[in-house]
Amino acid sequence: MPAACQVSSLDGPEYQRGYPAYWLEGRGLAAGIVFGALYEGEQKVQWQADAPVTRDEITVTGRRLDGFTSEPARLTGYSAIGSSFSKSSTWSSELAFPSPGCWQLDAVFGSYTLSAVVYVYPSGCRPEAMGRPVSPTPCRPSNS
Repeated sequence: MPAACQVSSLDGPEYQRGYPAYWLEGRGLAAGIVFGALYEGEQKVQWQADAPVTRDEITVTGRRLDGFTSEPARLTGYSAIGSSFSKSSTWSSELAFPSPGCWQLDAVFGSYTLSAVVYVYPSGCRPEAMGRPVSPTPCRPSNS
């Protein structure tokens, strides 16, 4: 990844509320990333907040930081997991990045927030376990 992209640190791999992942930690809100890296296109992200499920929805935004034009990142396939009697909230989602590069990722759930800088790798770098072929050459960050 380019040196100019000062990414936020990932914790893990570790279990949080029964979900194994690498974690981006915010203020009362965390994002679990299965493979410890994000890729162009859609991937599963587990969101966890230190508050019970309510009518509030999680809002996630993403924008490129490296000077290249791109559509914003978007949350799709969003669904709450668990019951409203829980002391915490968990969501499963697909998070889609339209292009590789350096991204600012922000999430809000009520008063809980997560703000992180992430590097998104080209889709050809995805592990085979995600249903994509592995790049025949070493994966390098894209400049587009």
